Amino acid sequence: PETPGNEFRHEFERRVAYADANFTQDKIRGSLTDRGMVFVLIGPPSWAGRKPIRTGEDTSDAAGLTGPGTRILDSAGNWRETWYYRRDLLPASIPYQQVDFDFITRKGYGKNVLQRDAAALSTLEAARRAKTTGRAS
Repeated sequence: PETPGNEFRHEFERRVAYADANFTQDKIRGSLTDRGMVFVLIGPPSWAGRKPIRTGEDTSDAAGLTGPGTRILDSAGNWRETWYYRRDLLPASIPYQQVDFDFITRKGYGKNVLQRDAAALSTLEAARRAKTTGRAS
């Protein structure tokens, strides 16, 4: 904000526009979804992947753990998308070498719901503080 070009605001608006164009869910703007929030605050991940959720892999799965014949739930509607962020993309105050953000889509649970574990939440809070103070945290 203190430079004539206001690079921070330009980058923020660029990320919001990208999130709105790529992460919109139903009638919710992409920047207001869980994936959009992570993207706006931290930026693009180092790597991302998606895989079907198998029975027993989801802690909310009523079927519980299964044996060698683990089946895939309806993979068209049940998946885990993970965004991996290496150290160089994380806020300075975060002690981890990598933070993973998991987004679950499952019938009856929601679409691309961020799994709010301690590392993900502390990383988002550090990024939020850095954005509001204009400094790396």
